[in-house]
Amino acid sequence: MEPCNFEFSKMDTLVNEGDTIVFREHSNVILPKNIKILKAWWGVPFLNKGTLCDTNNIKNDMIVNNDTIGCDPVIGYIKFLVLTVIYSEDGYYYNDVTVKKNISCIEGCKLILPKNTIIEKALWGVPGINEVEISNTNNLNGKIINNEILNCTDPNYGKIKTLTVSYKYNYEKIIIVTTPVLITGVTDYIQSHIKNIVNKDVELVTTFPFENNDNYLYIFLYLYNIYDVKIYPKNYIVWQIEQLTSKDQVAHSFKLESLVVFHKAIAVFEISMKNYKMYQAIDQRKVYYNPLPFYNEVTDISLNKKTIDCVFFGTSNIRRYHINDYLKKELNKHGITFKVLYSVFNKELTDILKKTKYIINLHYYDKPCLEAGRINLGLENNCLTISEDVFEDDDTKKLYNDYVIYNPCIKDDLSNIDIFVNSIIHNLKPEIYKKNCINLNDKGIFSVKSKNMLKKNISFIM
Repeated sequence: MEPCNFEFSKMDTLVNEGDTIVFREHSNVILPKNIKILKAWWGVPFLNKGTLCDTNNIKNDMIVNNDTIGCDPVIGYIKFLVLTVIYSEDGYYYNDVTVKKNISCIEGCKLILPKNTIIEKALWGVPGINEVEISNTNNLNGKIINNEILNCTDPNYGKIKTLTVSYKYNYEKIIIVTTPVLITGVTDYIQSHIKNIVNKDVELVTTFPFENNDNYLYIFLYLYNIYDVKIYPKNYIVWQIEQLTSKDQVAHSFKLESLVVFHKAIAVFEISMKNYKMYQAIDQRKVYYNPLPFYNEVTDISLNKKTIDCVFFGTSNIRRYHINDYLKKELNKHGITFKVLYSVFNKELTDILKKTKYIINLHYYDKPCLEAGRINLGLENNCLTISEDVFEDDDTKKLYNDYVIYNPCIKDDLSNIDIFVNSIIHNLKPEIYKKNCINLNDKGIFSVKSKNMLKKNISFIM
């Protein structure tokens, strides 16, 4: 017999924080759509006695009893089936972020709500048989749950009842922690979307928040791993935006100090599913796919006033320097204007992009994730992107298919760079450019899609 792996207090508290579902013996299994069962446990939670069972035997609408489960681990007691689940959407699995978060508290046990939460709805009775809604949910946290404390007539006389509480988090404020050197627009888009989603004050800071507040939620876009995790805020998310295909980046982002920061986080937002395999050392259920979001500002940028054919902007390295140097010489032969901007930011950069037709996206590292931050800034200024291809990043690539023209990655010896040159020349032809620009009319739809992805993830902790 295997011991129960769930944590119970001395008051025999059973807590469900959104990724467990509990069914009482002799009740029907009723599962939400799109779920995957990770683990099934059958036993008596408040005695901490039970056993793990085969998840393949758990079927929707089955009656929960010793015969259907295949064993009786605690003879003489009413048992409960505890399922650990994750929810699936569009082929990816998430914790329950679209369905309200629930806590199931068995009669006679103490209700313990997560901190910074408020009750939205409470049902009392035998789940799936008969439940009544509790009208007054004030001051239930920390109380032993029974008919008297709920001020309720017994809805299921003689049966063990469960209080099922739907709750939401209620942070006073959200702080986005970044650095001054992030690409213009990245933090602005995140701030705009989150403010719109949660309807709360959202503040940007560019230094580590030493004086933090337990009632605030912090979103870190940069890991300040020079600081001990003990001084990190109590409630925080890490939004991992680094390119983790480079060995140097992996060593930087996943050294011991950083892993502790990831481990202590409420959740980790990851810009690419390609990086998902890097999280073996932490609970992968709290890692959520979320590319850098795009927020569609209302801008009046006429395509007829685009006088610069293409622009590269970003950090320089030897690879980019040689490629840009070659492109500039070759494109100049065809009368194509190509600007190379290293270390140009903010208004100076956006003023140039407003006049630009195409952004040239060249990878800094080998086999990277798609550089969504650069593409988003281009989109805001009605620029399309001509890019080197990406590998094993199909989800993000698919998101940007309407706005990015992909070409084979340029080899170090530049032996295939003419493919890239010819792609630029072709897509600058007036009829082709005009056709490509039709997709810019759908920026608003893309912004909504981007917002909904973030909303789904942020609702996990809000």
